[in-house]
Order: sequence, then C-alpha cells, then structure tokens
Amino acid sequence: MLSEKTKVLIADDSSIMRTILIGSLDKIGIKNCDEAENGTKALDLILSNEYDIVFIDHNIPNISGLELAKKIAELKNCNTKMVAISGSLSDELMEEFKNAGVLAFIPKPFKYQNFEEAIKIINQAQ
Repeated sequence: MLSEKTKVLIADDSSIMRTILIGSLDKIGIKNCDEAENGTKALDLILSNEYDIVFIDHNIPNISGLELAKKIAELKNCNTKMVAISGSLSDELMEEFKNAGVLAFIPKPFKYQNFEEAIKIINQAQ
C-alpha cells in the first residue's frame, strides 16, 4: 500500500508534466519525489536509490522510456513498480511496455482519473 513513505521517481522531460505528477502525488499523501528530465539521469538515480514507483515518459531524451523500463526490469532485487506516460500509447507500444514490466499507463494529455487508475493498479500489485 502506498503511503507518505513511498519513494517516487518521475522521469519526464516536460517540467509541466513533472509538476502535475508531483501535485497529484501530493494529493494522495506522497511527498518523497525525485525528478529526472532525461533517461540517463533517471537511470543514474535508479542505480543509486530505491524507488517504489517510477513514472516513465516514453519520449524522454538520451534513453527512451521503453529502454529505461527494460533496464529497470533487468536489475536484480529491484521491486520498483513502473508506470508509463505517453501521448501515443498504441496497443503495440503498451504491449512492449508490459513486456518490460510496466504495470500501468497514463496517456497524455494528463487526466487525474487516469492517474487514479494507475495508482489503483500499483496498489493492487503491492
């Protein structure tokens, strides 16, 4: 179950999207959030921290969101839950993300209802 101790990484090159997600997480009591504006920084943070959830934008620079998800899935003893964010979530892309271990999806433009659904899926996977 998610709580105020939940540690989150938001990997998205859009500062607006990161701000929206931080505000949405704050509404449900999660305040421990790190941010990465590109895939390289996200991977560095993941390798040096333990995150409960990582929100991954599909189109982040340096390392794509899908590649980042695959790298996270390959880490030993990593229990990080992943949520993909994209403005172009085709069935094929969603399947690729699922195969990489992503549990939930938030389409862009952001709607709080989609965020709530993703959080519900993450809670059920705990």
